[in-house]
Amino acid sequence: MNNRTKTKVLLALSGGVDSAVAAWLLQKRGFDVTAAFMKMWSDEAGILGHCPYKEDRRDACKVASRLGIPIIVLDFENEYRREVLSGFFESYARGETPNPDIFCNSRIKFPFLRRTADDLGIRFVATGHYARLRRDKQGRTHLLKARDREKDQTYFLSDLTKADLANTIFPIGQLVKSEVRAIAKKAGLTVHDKRSTRGICFVGKVSLPKFLRQKIQARPGKIISQSGETLGRHQDISSLTVGQRHGVGLGGGRPYYVTQIDIKENTVFVSADEKDLYQKTARLRDIHWISGAPAKSRKLFARPRYRAELSEVVLENDLVVFKKPQRALTPGQSVVFYSGAECLGQGIIKFAKTREK
Repeated sequence: MNNRTKTKVLLALSGGVDSAVAAWLLQKRGFDVTAAFMKMWSDEAGILGHCPYKEDRRDACKVASRLGIPIIVLDFENEYRREVLSGFFESYARGETPNPDIFCNSRIKFPFLRRTADDLGIRFVATGHYARLRRDKQGRTHLLKARDREKDQTYFLSDLTKADLANTIFPIGQLVKSEVRAIAKKAGLTVHDKRSTRGICFVGKVSLPKFLRQKIQARPGKIISQSGETLGRHQDISSLTVGQRHGVGLGGGRPYYVTQIDIKENTVFVSADEKDLYQKTARLRDIHWISGAPAKSRKLFARPRYRAELSEVVLENDLVVFKKPQRALTPGQSVVFYSGAECLGQGIIKFAKTREK
């Protein structure tokens, strides 16, 4: 008998098509699969209205039933609020624009999935992320981009550690989204045409100002041009971000872009020239390498947001310099580093230099 038929794996089953196909593929490879639905946010107080977790849990249970695998529900809402959402609110209160999805993975999803697997005596964990892993001859694990570059999720996995990845499986990393949906349909999984989630990790699509009002009081203040002219007033500084055009609070039909947020003075600076958003240089904090800092001789590329095009960079201590100017290098966002297909790690923008002349 193939030993793999006895190998157990704990799969994070979210209720979406990607993790459903991950479960099916693991079964086909002979793994003994246990599914785990992770509840992180319930909105039981009704602050935001519709919350997707009940629908997602129902869909996850349907998939588990269809595949004949056991499913457990893990409630980590308190931990999620403490480890992810508290930092999310604090970051916005400082005038930053954080990416909670990255830290949802590194602080909650992967460590708590691993802890649950250990408690159950299960060696491997798996998720439906679009990513790949390679293990070298020294036993080190390397995080690689997915085959589907449009869906690649290594940006959101860039704060993981080599320990997080050591016994992890990404079953759909070699597939493109259309193949995933085709497999789900052929397997009779009802989520084959379910739309992908959007918005804040585990919370969903919400009105950002309304969501922030839970913890941060609205602070109206001045809107000032690059030349120092007062143009009007904003309604709340915490819900604005560098690069934003809509919802700034200026009428007249002329577009203005947020170029800087001064949280201490409660002032937002804007420009009618989109070129003022482009910068090459930023200072980083909390730089994290998945498997150690790269060699000085290694050519580095980076992207400052999920959908940004990769650009060659030079990194000197905490200073990152992009070869090509980047639009809206925003405090709080993560710059994620790559070398070839490998995702190396990430750092958080402290501040960016003003427009390159």
